[in-house]
Amino acid sequence: MANFLGGGQILTFKPRRRIHHWNQAEDRKLRQLVRQYGPYNWDSIAENLAGRTGKSCRLRWVNHLDPRLIKKSFSEEENA
Repeated sequence: MANFLGGGQILTFKPRRRIHHWNQAEDRKLRQLVRQYGPYNWDSIAENLAGRTGKSCRLRWVNHLDPRLIKKSFSEEENA
């Protein structure tokens, strides 16, 4: 959708994507695709996950699924 303004300017509006939560099947597929393509080829990975962008795949991986993530509370020493 575009809107014309005087002076030759055209504004374009991107429709918002509908956000849906990740499910277990998508998480499994993402893990498999990261093994196949590596953790840097996010656009290639997203092509195999309907409705997901490279950015959303990368964010899901680095914030939730990467096995190197440490998911425990901070120690007293770390909190000090």
